[in-house]
Order: sequence, then structure tokens, then C-alpha cells
Amino acid sequence: MEPINFHGNYLVMELTNNCNCNCSHCIRDKGIKYLEKKGNIEKRIVINLIDDLVNNAIKFYDFNMFWLGEPLMHPDFLEIYSYVLNANKKNKLFGSVNIHTNAHFLSQEIINLLNEFHDVPQTWHLTIDATSPITYQKISGTHGFEKVVENCKQLLSQKEGKFPRIVFQFIVEEENYYEAEPFINFWSKEFEKYKLSFSKVGYFVPGYVDNFIFLRQCDAVTGGEERQKKLNTLYKNTLLENGIQDHNYEGKEAVFIPEGYVHIPYKKRKKLGEVDFSKNSICSGFWKTPTISWTGEVTVCQRDSGMELKAGDLKKEKFSEIWWESKQMKKNRNAMIEQDLEKIPICNGCLIPKSSNYSSISENELEYYFLKNEEH
Repeated sequence: MEPINFHGNYLVMELTNNCNCNCSHCIRDKGIKYLEKKGNIEKRIVINLIDDLVNNAIKFYDFNMFWLGEPLMHPDFLEIYSYVLNANKKNKLFGSVNIHTNAHFLSQEIINLLNEFHDVPQTWHLTIDATSPITYQKISGTHGFEKVVENCKQLLSQKEGKFPRIVFQFIVEEENYYEAEPFINFWSKEFEKYKLSFSKVGYFVPGYVDNFIFLRQCDAVTGGEERQKKLNTLYKNTLLENGIQDHNYEGKEAVFIPEGYVHIPYKKRKKLGEVDFSKNSICSGFWKTPTISWTGEVTVCQRDSGMELKAGDLKKEKFSEIWWESKQMKKNRNAMIEQDLEKIPICNGCLIPKSSNYSSISENELEYYFLKNEEH
């Protein structure tokens, strides 16, 4: 079927699952067999993916070049990232190209590359989660707090243009919530020192050209629903204590959104007649969040770290064929719509729809998917 560019969609590509940290909130070292093998994505897979998106006019709000590893550890990071930025500058594939990094490997060469492409929409999330070496070690499982802070200061001091947006991220959990306020204060002063505009936010990073200090919710990888409830409460209290509420961004410049997104016409169909949308029962990941591991395998979301819902392999097929044409992807989507969780057991009990980070798919969007699928 013809690709659909849904509003709010994003593409995830894992450059590597190697990481120098062992963070308490990360699932990568929690005994999942699929994750025992470590490696880096082949450069040709990235290049072929980008070319496929160009040739099929496939657009995404965001391209997140990160999953379970530290992307800056990829030996060809500079070459890969430069190719992606060049392609986006010419073809406007992504609203923003995003990197999540622990900043241990944030080198002068990388800073120079960012300044070279300061006119291409990018967002760099610098995850630090602490304001003291002791807390940093508890959260990250490693040393190097002072080096990370210095690397981030260098990036701020040398920032030459609008992009990348800089986001200092603090994931709120039991071991660090009491450092949220000093975290905000410290990085506020650094932004102010270099006359960089910024806002402090929670829940999500708004799509505006600004820098942010972001208190992010922790999605429980252990402890089940009971721990997630406690984390939700802790998170909301931490936001309240730090004066973080909904912000008015009137007058702010929005990050570029690619052209080519569909207007979803409304047409009621019997196939959705018994679906209860009030319970967020239909997961948007099966349509909006394709996720690619360093091996080139494609699944539906970052929660599927064991590739249980693998739909294809970019070493053998094109992304456009896997995501919109493959029989396995259609089976996965049908199982989600029909709530046949025996066919997609990883989704049974998933906590993401109960997280503050969750974004849904509308009834109209699903109707449009059925319409285009039938036309095909």
C-alpha cells in the first residue's frame, strides 16, 4: 500500500547497542537474550534507508538516532550523521534529527560538525540525571560526571546557530529526584551565561526552536505496574515542586514540520465499531513509531527490545516494503486492532499507554489506514 505520513510519527534507528554506562532505568542489561550480542549498524544500511525514504516521499516528524546504546560510540558516527543531515537539508525528510547521548564522547570534532549544519533542524538530548558525582554514579553505573559536565559546557559555549536545540535531560526516579531543583538551577545559569533562550519543561519536549531543561518521567523496566504508579506520583510531585506547568509558546518559532502529511477524512466504518478508544487500547506504535535495531531488523516500538514483533530486516528488504507492504506488519496491526494479544503477547500488560510519555492514534487515522489498505 501507499505509505502514510501520519501526524506525530517518528523513526527510531539504533546506531549501536554498545554503551559505557549501566543506567538504572535502562533495559539493556536486564537479562534479555536478544541483547546479549553487541554491535554497530552497518553504514550502508543507514544510507540505503535514507535513500529509500527520499525515493518514496516518506516523512517523519522526528528521526531519533538512538535506542539502547550510546550513539557517539559508533566508529562512523561523524560520517553517518553528516549523510543524514545533508539528506535532510536537501529533501526535508524529518522535522528534526535527534540524538540522545550521555555526552561522554562529545568531542570537538562533533561540535564542529554541529556548527557546520547549524541551519538543519536538530535536537540533542544530553542525559545527565544528576548534579553530584555520587548520584551520577548511582544512576549511570559509571564515573566521569565532571567530564560530562565539561563537554556540555563546551557545546554551549561554542554553539553558533539556531540548531541543534540543546535539551538537558533529567529522568526522575527514586535515586535522584531531590537533585531536580539544583539541576534546573545549574543549567539555567549556563544557558544564561551564553545568552541562549530556554524553558524548563516536563512530560515532553515541545516542538519549538528553543533550548530546554527537561524533567522526564521514568518508565519502569522493573517492578511492574505498582512501581510505575509510584514513579508517576513521584514525577508529578517533582514537577509541581519545581514550578513546571503547561507553557504558552505563542510567538515561538516552531521546529520545521515536513510537507506531505495527510489530511485524515472522517468515515465511520463497522470494523472499528467495538473498539473502546477511551482505554487507549489501540497502540500507535504499529503505525507511527517504526524502530530499527543495530542489526537492521525492524519492529514497532522501543519497548520491543527483544524483537518479538520483528517485521523485516533492512539487510534484505527496503524499509518502505517492510513497514507498509509486509504480511507480518499487516498481521501485527490486525492483531492490535482486534486486541488479539495472544498473537502479540509483548503488548499484554504494557505500561506505555499508562505513561505520561504516551501519544495515541486517533479513530480517524485508523479509518484512513483501512481506506488506503483497501484501495491497495
